Amino acid sequence: MEQRQHEAQPVVFPQLTEAISEQHDSTAVPWEVLATLELPVHVELGRVEVTVQELLELMPGSVLELDKAVGEPVEVYVAGKLIARGEVVVVLGERLGVRITELVKPT
Repeated sequence: MEQRQHEAQPVVFPQLTEAISEQHDSTAVPWEVLATLELPVHVELGRVEVTVQELLELMPGSVLELDKAVGEPVEVYVAGKLIARGEVVVVLGERLGVRITELVKPT
């Protein structure tokens, strides 16, 4: 069987700054546009699994016990993605808020 020899050639990559500036000019979204986007944010205080029968038996004043204890961190989601954890705080006497204590890196 005949063996062929191949000559390897070095790979030439464009300068990183050139690639970034070209991409910025043609496809980048201006920060002003991103800053005006509204995204849904929700905070998960806890979870519970119940049967349909248990749901049908709920009445005003019923309590669903969640899987979190007082003082445990809550999760903050933006557009369905976990982005942070925090703690529930009382704002203006009656309203609730979340103090961010940890940012979650995307995986």
